[in-house]
Amino acid sequence: MAANVGRWWKYAQAKLNDLVSSSNAELDDLEAEQAARAEDKPWLASDATSPTLEETRARIEWEAQEQQRRADAAARADVEAAGSPEDALARATAPPDPEVVQAQVELDRQARESKQRLEEIRKELGVDPPG
Repeated sequence: MAANVGRWWKYAQAKLNDLVSSSNAELDDLEAEQAARAEDKPWLASDATSPTLEETRARIEWEAQEQQRRADAAARADVEAAGSPEDALARATAPPDPEVVQAQVELDRQARESKQRLEEIRKELGVDPPG
């Protein structure tokens, strides 16, 4: 019986050690990710309750650069999607997809029904439509 208790004790210790080591490894990975994100974002590493002027300036500049990068990427994607002017003209003159047309018709119908229902609710409540 004592041999079984010893065996179970060693098993429990091994499981606990494994759990602690895997948790430590996961924590190390998360800390490394956070440090990598904070490298170009100094305001993330701040411990102060309110940001300093320099941190605020850095964040505004970073946000402006990020928006510019996104706009540039979107412009490149648009240019790549458009291809040559001949391709763009071919797409513009191609017949519309029947599924797209059907979806547009359905959306228009739902919009008309919603508008009609809104007018009925306004009349029922005695509310004037917005100017």
